[in-house]
Amino acid sequence: MKDTITPLNYTKEAIKDLSVMEKGLRSNAPLTSYIMRQVIDMLDSSVKFILPNCCDIIEPEEYRQTHFDLARLPYPVVTFEIPWFKDNVETQIGDFNISPSSRRIALCWEARQSFEPIPGCNSILNTYIDGGVFILPVSWSDDLKIWILGVGGMFFPYNNKLTKYEPDRTLPASRFVIDT
Repeated sequence: MKDTITPLNYTKEAIKDLSVMEKGLRSNAPLTSYIMRQVIDMLDSSVKFILPNCCDIIEPEEYRQTHFDLARLPYPVVTFEIPWFKDNVETQIGDFNISPSSRRIALCWEARQSFEPIPGCNSILNTYIDGGVFILPVSWSDDLKIWILGVGGMFFPYNNKLTKYEPDRTLPASRFVIDT
């Protein structure tokens, strides 16, 4: 029997939902609309990959500096589609209720001066001159049955150094996330 990969088509579905939201923002929030349009265009033109459930590729305790040193995108703009099913679904983090998200997308792009889809995002290259990768989440809300663009993303700089986690040297918000 041959193993087959079933296309998830998360990105195609997300583009539909985000396009509706973007149109609704045009008159009252033109900058937000512009950024959403940029994200939609990147999602549409990106090279898509499917990752395993919960992105379980390497056990967290097995991460080594080599993994970080080799972390490069195979194309300038990439979309990772990830199913996210866990046995124990948390409904609360601290005092906050959370909504499950069984489908997730990570939109990733190489930071380069010639491409700035979100105004001002490349200013980070003043600090990280070796560049890196921007990662923007798009999540499916199981409760609302709609794709939602993350309110923030992250920048993964090249020349990252893996260090041991030290709770007393970590910001309170980061400790909160790690501890939950």
